[in-house]
Parts: sequence; structure tokens; C-alpha cells
Amino acid sequence: MDLPPVALISTLQGSGMQSAMVGERVSVEAIVTLDARAGLDGFFLQEEDTDSDGDATTSEGLFVYLPDDTDFADVTTGDRVRLSGSVEEFRGKTQLGDIEALAVTGRRQPLPTAAGISLPIDDKSHLAAFESMRVQVGGMDGMPLSVTDTFELARYGSVTLSTGGRLAPFTQQHAPHRARYQRWLDRLASRSIILDDASSARYPQQIQYGRGGDALAADNTLRGGDTLEIATGVLDFAFQQWRIQNDGGLDFQPANPRPAQPDAEALGDADLRIASFNLLNYFTTLDRAGNEITTPSGYQHTPRGANSARELARQQRKLVAAINASGADIVGLNEIANDGYGDSSAIATLVAALNGAAPEADWRYITPRDAEGAVISPGNDAIAVGLIYRAASVTPVGSAAVNSSGAFATANRAPLVQSFRYNDPTGSGEVFSVAVNHFKSKGSVVNGETAIGDGQGNNNPTRVEAAQQLADWLASDPTHSGDSDVLIIGDLNSYAMEDPITTLQAEGYTLLDDGYSWRYNGQWGSLDHALASPSLLGQVTGATIWHINADEPVALDYNTENKSDRQIKALYDDSPYRASDHDPVVVGLGWDAKPTLAPEGSAEESGISGAKCIFP
Repeated sequence: MDLPPVALISTLQGSGMQSAMVGERVSVEAIVTLDARAGLDGFFLQEEDTDSDGDATTSEGLFVYLPDDTDFADVTTGDRVRLSGSVEEFRGKTQLGDIEALAVTGRRQPLPTAAGISLPIDDKSHLAAFESMRVQVGGMDGMPLSVTDTFELARYGSVTLSTGGRLAPFTQQHAPHRARYQRWLDRLASRSIILDDASSARYPQQIQYGRGGDALAADNTLRGGDTLEIATGVLDFAFQQWRIQNDGGLDFQPANPRPAQPDAEALGDADLRIASFNLLNYFTTLDRAGNEITTPSGYQHTPRGANSARELARQQRKLVAAINASGADIVGLNEIANDGYGDSSAIATLVAALNGAAPEADWRYITPRDAEGAVISPGNDAIAVGLIYRAASVTPVGSAAVNSSGAFATANRAPLVQSFRYNDPTGSGEVFSVAVNHFKSKGSVVNGETAIGDGQGNNNPTRVEAAQQLADWLASDPTHSGDSDVLIIGDLNSYAMEDPITTLQAEGYTLLDDGYSWRYNGQWGSLDHALASPSLLGQVTGATIWHINADEPVALDYNTENKSDRQIKALYDDSPYRASDHDPVVVGLGWDAKPTLAPEGSAEESGISGAKCIFP
């Protein structure tokens, strides 16, 4: 066989993103640095250190596409091989295909030295100089890398790493602004890179990135903010992103411990705790065709959430564990099925499960009724907000109120407000109101309100309208309590500096939470909030975000789809962790010789501290 002469890989790669030799047949001889035939249909080659061309702009590595390796089954990492093939560009990556005459010319060879790379990298096209090479990627100034996204961990076995701490949404820290938002996105892109498991298979049976180099499991998580000193592997370009391919576990360190309970120190010397819980579509009617639910107003919707009895039981156990462990006396619920308040309703079922697990708690739920005693519909959406409380701690005062007009007729869920009296042993009888809310998401577009590029996402005008209407409604004392002490809680689908939050602040409310409750696209901010009216602020002893959900990988939730029997068992337990996708916000209230907070202050100025993320 007449084969072309051996060429250096650096000659094939050249100094740009694409090879100038596409279509040519060449021969190479180099070291196999990563055998990824099982996951990527090929392996990576790299020149021995002595064959490096010394040019910092050219790569010494190459991917060999070998989908049918039956003739070359004995090749393994560390072998020196010689082969011939055609130079190709596949979705931005230079590779050799149509392989022939592959021969092993040496066994157990020392691997080429890994190139050192530090984040951030302002222009990632410069990484082409390291394409398909062994690399060691670290953070700036010797800082460890942080886990900033695990969304694809169960689906594709990948983790996003960042330097300088986890990434934050622009409007969590800054007022909306188009030009600054784009610069922020560019900065975030420079600070992150993907760690992949050397496989493009969906839902791998072994999820290799857990803590300490071990596989992911219910008792060996990988939380946002956990750290890795150095990410080692082969630098790959796939799916339009740079990735570090690694086929073994890495030593992730638990820099972000699981909190068993909300931070008691942050809550202060509280007489009561009030929490906001997003239930991630808690429906007792299973998510199957033909199982429509009917709202109190007569609308029918397809169920969401659990699609089997097993999933529902798993979901409910986690939610019950989380709510009971929170120590809350009043809980505002988001994303509960809007199927009424009868004995078989979702809210009644949840309360029964809570009491079954902790009978001494005596949980009860609020049913909004009009003056004639008829149940008031909490809007027409498939999901609604709700309120539950411990009867020993508080007593409802009057009737709950619901607002389903104007901004709350569609898109934004109808808010629910109920006044309570603190069951103070000394008989002080303090009265306050809790308003539970769920504003329109940043996802599907309503009224043509697409994102304008300032960082606030879709539907911002609708959320602003909801915030203003909410403030005006609460000012009218809808529960007729005669008391101006109001706590707004819930998923407002707005980060801390966005217009809906500043609208409520302009009406005198103080934002109590500080930190993150949600992760999206590797960025950590808070969509879930608690805001106190001016008269209530002096009774707030503290606030915290209980990080039991957002930090945890999706794989650890209640779902069973796309999991083997072994994974269904290994990735689940009855703990509160990953009971939902949002973290609960918890607020402490106190009246007997408690510290008074400045009415004009922000959360920080008032001394309220919440769980924080490490932001740049």
C-alpha cells in the first residue's frame, strides 16, 4: 500500500480555527492521549514532546474519527500509533477520517505534557492553539474553579466550571442596561468552560462527576459552588463550545455544604418563621393524557409534575421533608395544582402528608371565600399559589383575599393574601398579613413582550404591571385587617435589580432576601423574594435563603424517566435536597424585645443577612 509520508500534527492544524489541508490524505504518528471510541467514536492523538514544533499558535493534538473500530480494537491510551486518513473539518474541529493502515508502534508510552491554561480567556478562538491537546485548566491567580452549572450532568455527563466564583445574572447586581448587559455576557463567557465525560451519549448510566472523584449519588452530590483545583483532560471543540474531555472522576471538593436547616443565625431571635416554597408542579392528578384537572372557575388543564404514582410518592416525600425541616409556621406555596380545596385537592393532600409525618405540627390550609362563603377561584391557570400554616403558631384573621383582575387575569398568577394573629403566650395578639405571589416567567412571550436586551428577559412590562397592581391592592387592606404589616413573598420571576422589584421598593417595601434561589444557564440569582412593608420592617428579625434545591443536580430529583433501576434507587433519597428547582426564602418575625430594623434601609443596611453566592 502506497501511503503518504508522516506529517506533524501541527502542520495539519495550522494556526487558525480551520486546517488548510482539508481533503488531503496524510499519515501521522503520535500518542493516544484519550481513547473515546465508546463515547465519541474516536480517539485523541498528540505528538510526543520531542516532536512539538515550538510554535505557540499551532496545536499538537488531533481527533481521529473511527466509528467502526473492529479492526483496531487493541489500541488504548498510551499507545504510539501510526495511521493514514483524510483531513476533515467537522463542526469546527479538525480531525482525521477514513482511517486505514493503523498500526501500534509502541506500548505504554509517556503521555505528552499537558499545556497549562488559565481562565478567564477573553477571546476563546485562541484556544484553537490547544485543540485536541492534553490540558490543565485552572482559575485566575491560582484560584480553584467553581461548579457553576450541573444542568447537563445527568443528560450528557457535563459540568460547567468558572473562575472567580459562580456566575451571576447581570440584573441580580446591576440596574437593567442594554450595552452593559452585553458586556456582562461577554465577561461571563470568558470565565467559564465545560468539563465533559468523553461521551456524547444521553443519560449515561454512570454519572462520573460527584464529589471526591466518585460517581454522583444521592449521598454524594455535586453542588453549585463546589470547587476543583485543576480540570485535566483533552481540549475539544464540540457543539460550538470548548470542552475538556475527561473519562475519569476528578477531585471535586465540597465547598458548599448541604444545609440541614435554614440559617438560624441569619433569622435572628424570631418568634415566627414565614417561608416561600416553590413546589415544582405538585399535582396529585398524574401527568397523563385524559387526566385533565378542573380549576374552581371551571377551566380545564393538562396535569403537570409526576407522571406515575411512584414519582408522586417520591416528590411528596421530599416536599414534606423540606417543609417540616424548615421550621416555618406559615408557608406560601407556588406551583401547586389549581384544583380547588376539597379533601382530594393537591393542597389538602399535601397538608395531610405533612401532618402524617409530623402530627404535632397541626398544619392547615387557607381556603379563600367570599362574603357568602363561596370558594373564590385563585385564577384560571393550571397552577396557583396557596397558604398553609401551623394552627398552634398563628390564627387566621378574617377571610383571605384573591386578586384575579387586570394584570392577574392572565399570565401572572392571582395573588392570595391572608391576615394572621400570632398566638403569643403573653397575649399580645400581633396581626400581620402574608401575600403570596407568582409573577409571569421570562419564558413564553405574552402580549408581544419579547426581551429588549437589557437583562430582564421576556414579559418584563407584564411583571411591572403586576408589581404596581399588587402594591395598590395591598394598600387598600383587602383582608380588612386594619393593620398595615404586610409581607410579600413568592416567585416574582425577577432578579433583585429588575423593574418589578424596584417598583415595589418605590412603594415603600424593603427587599429582605440577599443571594440566590435559582440557577439558569450557569448563572445564580434570586427570582424568589420576600419584601416587608414599612410598618412590618421593624418586626423582621432576619431572612435567609435555604439552599436545598438550586445547588443540587437535576438528577437527584424525584423523576424516574431516563434512569435505570439502579439509578432510580441510587440517585434518590427522602431528604429535602432537590425537592424543587427553587430554594425556599425564610423570614423571621419577632415582637418581644427584638431588635428594630431601620424602616428606610435596604436589607444590607438593616443588618439582615441572607445566604450568599460568591459573585465577581
